[in-house]
Amino acid sequence: MPERASQKQAAQASTPAAVAGTVSGEGRWRSSAPLEPGLLPTLRLYIVLSSIGPAFEWRLAHSLLGVRGPLFGVLLPDALFFALLMVYTSWPLCRKKMGAAFLPVALIVKTAQPLVGSYLTLRGFVTPGLWEYFTLLDMVRLAGTYQFILIFAAWQYELPWPMVVAPALTVLNAAAGFPYVQASGPSHALYITILVAQFVVSICTGLAMGLLMRSQRRQAAALDDRNRKLAHYASTVEQLAITQERNRLARELHDTLAHSLSAVAVQIEAGQALSEADPASGKNMIEHALETTRNGLTEARRSLKALRASPLEDLGLGLAVRDLAESVAARAGLKLELNVAAHLENLAPEVEQCVYRVAQEALTNVARHANAASVEVALARENGHVRLTVKDDGCGFDMAAVTHTRYGLRGLHERAATIGGSLIVESKKDRGTMVALELAAA
Repeated sequence: MPERASQKQAAQASTPAAVAGTVSGEGRWRSSAPLEPGLLPTLRLYIVLSSIGPAFEWRLAHSLLGVRGPLFGVLLPDALFFALLMVYTSWPLCRKKMGAAFLPVALIVKTAQPLVGSYLTLRGFVTPGLWEYFTLLDMVRLAGTYQFILIFAAWQYELPWPMVVAPALTVLNAAAGFPYVQASGPSHALYITILVAQFVVSICTGLAMGLLMRSQRRQAAALDDRNRKLAHYASTVEQLAITQERNRLARELHDTLAHSLSAVAVQIEAGQALSEADPASGKNMIEHALETTRNGLTEARRSLKALRASPLEDLGLGLAVRDLAESVAARAGLKLELNVAAHLENLAPEVEQCVYRVAQEALTNVARHANAASVEVALARENGHVRLTVKDDGCGFDMAAVTHTRYGLRGLHERAATIGGSLIVESKKDRGTMVALELAAA
């Protein structure tokens, strides 16, 4: 139970609602929250795709304005930024060391990249007479680039923050172009138009993305709350079932073993007392004690038999394993290859019980953890031995890492060992898992 509680707490800590719950109210900076799912891979993809932007702009400036210059020199600053950002966003140590500042730093560097690259290009390769036109062209590219920066901010942070970032990016674009656009020149109207368009589009983008993420976080929180309630309900039902079963077993033991043993104890004491004075009566009392012992043993066997898996009683081992395999395969959508021997009669109850439980545990593991497409179940009786094999084509696992820590596998080994059987588990990453049980059929 402590293990189950710790697992449940860990699961709750990793849910979207737990992430959203790192703030005490809407609109606050979620500085301690981890990154939203999918944000970091998308940011890396954007860094890669946006690296072609400077080359496209330079080609456009070349065709429209007649700007000349070496392409390598133009792209070098952006290439350095690209390498820096890819290392920063891909190296786990950076994310660990930066903590809550990891994403803001990445977005700030990405915001500065086009500004620095454009300034160096403007000063190094564009003639002063074309500065104004090149600046207007570059402002259009910056306006588009900053929409993506805004989307990432809205993706991670609560709604008011993208509404603050949107005008800030517009002001940054205006400040970058202001020194090169003459207030009285013919291009000033276009300068204002670009900024107004960027502002309006940024506000709309930030609002739409912010509302979308707010709705998603609320839905995730509601779903997590329902999951917690469902888990609590399931745990309560399980505990109630366990308690009821324990009470039933206690009543069974009290009504059978306890009564029988008490009667035996009284009869033996009476037999001992009568054995000297009346040997015949003492002998008769001992015989009654023996009969009571046999009746108690019969009742104990009946109680233990009631605890066995019911499919074994109803179907027998072969049909029970077949029915179990077909049921699990249908439920998990697995392709089933079944090879169960026709003659499995006259097996000891403990052998049947062990084989069935191992098959049940192995098939459950396939359905829950293997991510397999097919499963093969074979059960045969040859040369005085019963052999069960469950093999899947799933993801497998590292035997050295989990063999001694998984309670399921350890339980299977212990179950097989209690009746003198041997259990073999073979698994490799992405090559599936094979569980084989072999034991004496007697």
